[in-house]
Amino acid sequence: MFKKATSLVLAALILTLTMAVAAPISASASVTSGGTIYLQVPASWKTYSTVYCHLWKDGGSDLYSWQTRKEKAVKVSDGLYSYEIPAGADVNMVIWSNDIGMQTYDLTMGDCCIGDTVYSRNEIVENPVDSNKSCELVYWTTHTSYGPKYQESSIGTQLGETPDPEAVVCTHGAAASSGDGNSTTTTGGSKGKATSTSGKATTATGTTENVALFAGILAASLAACFVLRKRNAE
Repeated sequence: MFKKATSLVLAALILTLTMAVAAPISASASVTSGGTIYLQVPASWKTYSTVYCHLWKDGGSDLYSWQTRKEKAVKVSDGLYSYEIPAGADVNMVIWSNDIGMQTYDLTMGDCCIGDTVYSRNEIVENPVDSNKSCELVYWTTHTSYGPKYQESSIGTQLGETPDPEAVVCTHGAAASSGDGNSTTTTGGSKGKATSTSGKATTATGTTENVALFAGILAASLAACFVLRKRNAE
């Protein structure tokens, strides 16, 4: 009887652990917790003095007005800038721009992008808002499930590759090559949406949570086995 009960407990333990390990750690499709993101300035940005970070909710409103004081990024080192997203912002799109009219294309993002860096592959495309202007495609170094948003420009050109950011599940991937840095870009001035990258990326994989869950289940199962064995002895 004891052996049968123990087998049932162990079977339940294996099933529970399999489900626990297989279950992904959920991540918000929008940035709501706040935190820092980084931009590796595109090679085409030569004589700028100020970098801005524009954030908004896809299909919703802007966090702050375009290139206002609250959108100013902080210089970390030559070519690397950071921006602190306030907690509770609820945003999932980002554009980086500078004070001489250059900007990046619309880049999707989620909570797992906090700590990650945006970089350029030196790809210049049509500005989705104004086809007479241009912008630069940018990508996340680590969280490659997010990227340039798929949409049509003002004249019907298909741009980008990433679907609705609310439908994206965070994944981790290797950074793609950032190119040789020799391309040039036409300056723009209108709000268009995107950015570039290089280092300082940090990610949360949920490993700690899974280990803690495993330990808790194992302890509970061993305790159950002990109780069953004691009752069998009595």
